[in-house]
Amino acid sequence: MRASDLIDRRRRSYICLHVFVLMQHGYHAKALIWLDVLYRSGDRSEHVLFTRASALFLDGRFAEASTALQEADRLHPIERFGESRVDERQKLRQYMRARCIFEMKATA
Repeated sequence: MRASDLIDRRRRSYICLHVFVLMQHGYHAKALIWLDVLYRSGDRSEHVLFTRASALFLDGRFAEASTALQEADRLHPIERFGESRVDERQKLRQYMRARCIFEMKATA
């Protein structure tokens, strides 16, 4: 069952807007609740996966953020052959991945 079968486009857009507002105000844990609703409903879009990883990262849950980034990289890879220009989204994903590894080693 796809996310579009469970949550229609209008409700999904509202949830994404609500998550954006929560993230802007620093309510990462509350945003994660709504992101988990989308995730568990089967929405594996690049936007939802990256936002979920970002919320976990900003909430200080680095091991979970690393796992979420790995899933995002597996389903929506950012590295492509022949492309030498790295955009801001790719830089941010690389930074988050490196910071998660650093934080997990620091706590071990």
